[in-house]
Amino acid sequence: MRLIKTQFSMTKWRHCSVKCQFVFVDRSAEGELMLALRSQNEIGRTTVSTNFGQEIFLFQKLAVASKDSLMKDFPQDWIRWIEVELACEKKASKGSWYNAPALLLAMLIWKEDFDLSLIKEMQEINDPSISLPEKEMVARGRIEKIFKERAYKMLAIANPANGQGFFSLLFNFNWIREKDQVGLRRDKVHSLATSKISPERKKEILHSLMHCRVDDVTSEREYYSDG
Repeated sequence: MRLIKTQFSMTKWRHCSVKCQFVFVDRSAEGELMLALRSQNEIGRTTVSTNFGQEIFLFQKLAVASKDSLMKDFPQDWIRWIEVELACEKKASKGSWYNAPALLLAMLIWKEDFDLSLIKEMQEINDPSISLPEKEMVARGRIEKIFKERAYKMLAIANPANGQGFFSLLFNFNWIREKDQVGLRRDKVHSLATSKISPERKKEILHSLMHCRVDDVTSEREYYSDG
């Protein structure tokens, strides 16, 4: 661009303009749009591995998307399962901020990882007395439990109650350098998100963690208390 500007800045007939079109997507269609884009990526085999910040973003957006939008293309047996699963979760947690069960979100966002884990788990069941359908059922039960627990942790972090400032830092952080950020372990982000401190204090601590190079610079007790 700099070269073009230097050579043609005085040649008006070579100037060009770019027309941008911004599309506003109503929340009632947000879930459907994100699932459609994800499906399109899979069809084109252009799926790019997501980083931690992007996964948090996906959990938050899909979790608050319209339930009708999310379930639009699911078969009836899946819709019944989703309704039952979500009702159980809301009852267990006395209400939750998200509109889709944790396991469904995990299966959508971590689809490739989930499928590969299921195949690997089935391969590790070597009991010849177990039929293939039984083997899949046992393996699926184990994998679903693991992924559901992972999803609960992500939803705890993605909870809008943690504050806009908290998410502004998470979404704009360079997660490519995550391995170099000794103080910013994922378990610390989860502990911070679930702590009983103000959103503003969470933002301050997260900022400190993002610039911390030594793991034990400050004790956990100091990090997660207002005092």
